[in-house]
Amino acid sequence: MKKALRLTILLSSVMMITLICGTALAKKPVPPPVCGGLTGTWHGEESGDMIWLAIHTSDSSLTVGG
Repeated sequence: MKKALRLTILLSSVMMITLICGTALAKKPVPPPVCGGLTGTWHGEESGDMIWLAIHTSDSSLTVGG
């Protein structure tokens, strides 16, 4: 009876360690964005009647035209 209990505890421990290690290794880190901090929609008002709007996407560059 004690052997069966010890075997059950040992197998349960091995399974839990395997699950925890497998989960930790499966997660991939997310790389930080390379957008330079301008991503979003920007708007403002100048003196008089001028109102401006600018949209910057995360892939904005001169070659893409964003």
